[in-house]
Amino acid sequence: MITIGGRKIGILKIGVFMPQGYPALCEAAIAELGIPGNTPCDDACEDKVGAAVANRQTRDLIAVLQALRADGVAALVVDIAGNGGGTEWAEAVARMLTPIRLRSESMRFVRGAHWEKTFADDERELRSYAAHAQAQDRTMLLALAREAEERRREALTPCDSAPLWRSKHLTCEWLGRGFYGSGLLAAADPNTLRGKSWADLLFSPTQYPYEEGVWRRPLIVLIDKGVASAASEFVAVLQDNRAAVIMGEPSGGGCGHTNGGTPTTLSHSRAVFNLPDCARFRTDGTNEARGIEPDVLVGFLPGDGPHLRAARFLAKLPEAVARTESLSAKR
Repeated sequence: MITIGGRKIGILKIGVFMPQGYPALCEAAIAELGIPGNTPCDDACEDKVGAAVANRQTRDLIAVLQALRADGVAALVVDIAGNGGGTEWAEAVARMLTPIRLRSESMRFVRGAHWEKTFADDERELRSYAAHAQAQDRTMLLALAREAEERRREALTPCDSAPLWRSKHLTCEWLGRGFYGSGLLAAADPNTLRGKSWADLLFSPTQYPYEEGVWRRPLIVLIDKGVASAASEFVAVLQDNRAAVIMGEPSGGGCGHTNGGTPTTLSHSRAVFNLPDCARFRTDGTNEARGIEPDVLVGFLPGDGPHLRAARFLAKLPEAVARTESLSAKR
C-alpha cells in the first residue's frame, strides 16, 4: 500500500493468468492431490493440478481483496505489466474486481474444419444436457444449440481471400461470427449457474469459485507493451465496461490460437505455418489485436530500470486516481 493525498492506495501484482506461473502452488497441489512426484503427469493429471491451483488462487485473491477493503484502501491498482496472458481465469478475476456485471468481447473465427468441429461439439453437448434439464433450462440450452448449429454451418462456408492479392475488397466476411470470450454467454449471474453440469460450457468463469464484486471501490489497471493474450482480454473487458481506469503504455492484444490452433503444412517447403484462428472484437467494433490504449499514458522507456519505471508510475498515479472519480460519475 502507498498513500496519496491522505488516501490509501493498494497495489496488487498479477504476473500471469495461469497456474504454470506459480510453481510453489503447483507443488502444493500435487502433494494435496496425492500425485506421486516421480511419475509422468498426462493431460488429465495436468488439468487436475491446474484446476486445484486456480481454485486456490481464486480463494487467495478473494481473501486479499477483503483484507485491503477492511484496511481502508480507497483505490486499488492491479499491476499486470509484463503479463503475457494465460487461461480463462482472467475473465473470473476481472469479475471479482468490480460490482459491474461485465459483458465479454465478441468472438470471431477463421472459417474451416477446426471451428466446425468446435461448434459441432458445442451443439452435441448442449443437446445432451438439454435432454435431462428442467423446462426453463432446456429451452435455453436448445436455443444455444441452434445458435451453435448456425455457427457450424457458417464455419463450413468458405470466404475466398484471393481478391486481397489483387488489391480488391472481399465479397464476403472472412471471419465468421462466434460467441464470446467468456463462452456461449457474454454475461451471467454465476449464482444461477453454480452446480449445473453445463455451467462451464455456457460461461467459462464458472469453472472457478469466484465471487462478483469482491472489490467495489475505484480500480486502476497498470499495463505495458508486455501485456498480451488473456491479459489483454482482461484489460479490454474492464475498459469496455467502464469498470476501471487503464494506465501505462499501449499494449498488444488479440485472441491467438484455440485448441491447438490450425497449423498448415506448405506444399513445397513443407514448413508448418501457424496463424491465429480467432479474434476478439470490442464494444466499439475494433479488433482487440489493435492493442489496448491506456486512459492515462505513462511514458515508460525501453531503457528504464525498475526504479525509474516506478517513479514514472507514481508521477501519473494521482491523475489516474482522479480519473476513477470521473469514471464513476459517468456510470
